[in-house]
Amino acid sequence: MRNLAAIVVGSALLASCTTSDDIGPGSATTVPPAETAVENTLSAHAEYTAPKPGTMLTLTSVFKGEEDSEINQLVVASGQDYAIYANILDDGLQGPGDFFIEYSGLYWQECGLPPLTDYQRRKLVELWPLQPGDAVQLPYQGDLSQMMDIEVVGWAETSTARLGDLDVVKILNSYAERDYSTFSPRLGVSVRIDWGEPGTDGHLGYDELTAIKQVNLAEYAEYSQIATSACLGG
Repeated sequence: MRNLAAIVVGSALLASCTTSDDIGPGSATTVPPAETAVENTLSAHAEYTAPKPGTMLTLTSVFKGEEDSEINQLVVASGQDYAIYANILDDGLQGPGDFFIEYSGLYWQECGLPPLTDYQRRKLVELWPLQPGDAVQLPYQGDLSQMMDIEVVGWAETSTARLGDLDVVKILNSYAERDYSTFSPRLGVSVRIDWGEPGTDGHLGYDELTAIKQVNLAEYAEYSQIATSACLGG
């Protein structure tokens, strides 16, 4: 399972974000500074770049009715349009259920479910560069009877003490619920995930990054050995 995951250095990440939801097309002769900034961001992040294998994320999970917890997730494999994560648990590797795959930074699902088709993966790739209002529809967690809308909400900027300045983009995943992810293209990972609509009774909690580092992947060889077959069927 993905748990309640995200990536931030300090909980001030989203608080310091300046939203860009109200950015619209400029005139032919005068381009507003906000739009210029977004165009520069789109140009700088025209394609998805997956995090490198060996990237270890430490996340704080805040979930309604439960004590806050810490989650460790490791990138055990990645490709042109995907990254495979393993939940590093105290009891060690339990099986394919410890893995999830994220496609193009926009859609994730637990391993063990049918992998996305080449067509579905291409539709996600084609969303890049991510522009507000762009959207695609995919089956929710592999269930063809329940579709998920994946929509680019808007861009923002933030600055963190450890990671410096970050361009982040907010993604809305709509199915039975509305979940939000805040994604950093430079890092190739989500910096926060909100489970449910923030500010409402349906907001179950969120995950935030508290640390990110590179580890020796050889120490997690058993995870790497089964990652591709568990998540891509290869």
